[in-house]
Amino acid sequence: MSYTKRAARAFIIVFVINIIAAFLGYLIRIVLARNLSVAEYGLFFSVLTLINFLGGFIGLGMGESLVKYIPEFLVKKKYYKVKNAIIITFLVFLATLIILGEALFISSGFLAQYYFKNVLAAQVLLLFIIILFFISFKSILRFSFQAFQNMKLFALMYLAENLFILLLLLWFFNHKKDIFMASYAHILANLLIIILFYPLAFQGL
Repeated sequence: MSYTKRAARAFIIVFVINIIAAFLGYLIRIVLARNLSVAEYGLFFSVLTLINFLGGFIGLGMGESLVKYIPEFLVKKKYYKVKNAIIITFLVFLATLIILGEALFISSGFLAQYYFKNVLAAQVLLLFIIILFFISFKSILRFSFQAFQNMKLFALMYLAENLFILLLLLWFFNHKKDIFMASYAHILANLLIIILFYPLAFQGL
């Protein structure tokens, strides 16, 4: 099979996986809307939006540098530089995560009162600090898959994440329907993704 055919086939597979993942994301929103009150639904996505926004600052662009430099190191067979780049990226992610996590922890009460204007927001924010932790390490895995040009696993990670979230939401909501159950489902789903995909990200190094 020629390179063009392989590339086209890979593109189609990734596209289909992303379509399925997006559909699962739509189902997640439906499940949340049907099991949370209007106030809880709005608060959940407000906090999630804030966390995703802050997550973009974690790593200070080091993840993108992995995508650029790791292929160059692999071509030059400088495997030790690949490992060093991953370790440095991990440390930068960890350092910025600690700073942002601590800032959120300290300001959770203030944000709940003056930004979200909901007393539940403080407790939800504390749970989302855990989610922010997992999102950070999940980002390293995604950047690694891109760097090693394994786009199938990159896409499958997104699909698996939404599938886990959907299944866990259905399970948790079967016991209790509130914003905390939704938070627990996202925490556990992110943890499962890291456990499942971590051994696949750095195999061969």
